[in-house]
Amino acid sequence: MALKLGLRRWEGLFDPAACAKISNCRIGEASSPGPSRRDRTQTLDDVLLVEPKTAALQSAIYAQFVRWLGETLSEGAQQSVFRHPALLVQVAKSYASFLYSSGRSLYQLRHLILTLQREFVETKLYTSVLWDMVSRWELLEPTQHRTPVPKMIFRALVSTALLWGWERTAGIIAIAFCGITRPGEPLRALRKHVVFPGDALEPDRESIYLIIDRPKSRKRGTGRVQHSSIRDREFFDFLFSVFGSIEADQPIFNASPSAFRRRWDALLKALFIPKSAGLTPGGLRAGGCVRAFQESMDISLLMWRMRVRHQSTLESYLQEVTASSVIPDLEPRSRKAIAEAANVLPFLLSRFPRCRTAKGP
Repeated sequence: MALKLGLRRWEGLFDPAACAKISNCRIGEASSPGPSRRDRTQTLDDVLLVEPKTAALQSAIYAQFVRWLGETLSEGAQQSVFRHPALLVQVAKSYASFLYSSGRSLYQLRHLILTLQREFVETKLYTSVLWDMVSRWELLEPTQHRTPVPKMIFRALVSTALLWGWERTAGIIAIAFCGITRPGEPLRALRKHVVFPGDALEPDRESIYLIIDRPKSRKRGTGRVQHSSIRDREFFDFLFSVFGSIEADQPIFNASPSAFRRRWDALLKALFIPKSAGLTPGGLRAGGCVRAFQESMDISLLMWRMRVRHQSTLESYLQEVTASSVIPDLEPRSRKAIAEAANVLPFLLSRFPRCRTAKGP
């Protein structure tokens, strides 16, 4: 049959690599397995382990420390301090007391210690006394967690934003609370970072994913790219209607973070919630965490959704804030406004068409 069709009879060895049209005989593997080869002209010493803005902050704090030395010690004494690591640490300990007594913030001491350890490696042998100063400071001024945004206030905020036509603002609030994210994460997100069920051709999927590029905890072993999941079906159609038609490379919030904060303050004012209540956008993540725990979410699953590694940290936080709420301390008119706005939310969300199966970008 081959001869009748004019085909030549193949004589030779069978080469599966050539048949698969690949460049090597390791089918399914890269031609050079292992880490990718990149330009290595840059030295390892030049690689920053902190963000540029953090490096700039640490440089400014260190400069303040050097100025304090100049005002406190003679030039000869200063030179002696920098030649002896143990002496440098003792002087920094005195500076820690100065920071506390002058009303400065604890973060300045922390960043100074890290800077000294980086610039003067020998000081690592002696900086335990400085970290003890940090612990003493924390005992005198315990860390205050962000005030969680209660579920009813969250729903009232979304309702009010929708009534005012601030749909994207309402969407960011919903993503931060339901996804238990830091507010800056959805504020920085592009449309391609929000994965709806229809985007993955999985219309029956029970969650919306927010891909978080360059997350805050990426250097703590939790992944360079992380994700948050929104599982509140009540908000699926609303979020797709607001963000689904945006171009893939466009931000989902078309304004600055400061504009979002101004709108946040306006929403609180409309609900008669005073600034003394301490409700900030950062409290959305805390509020979402408390809501999930109160609804009996397993601790391990809650840790996964919040992207935290240490259970003890989460447990101590929940023990402190779970039973607390700002609502009982609000004025009657504020409580009434919150209840009325929250109750109208289902009607406002019902106006958005069902479009979960629509194709994404």
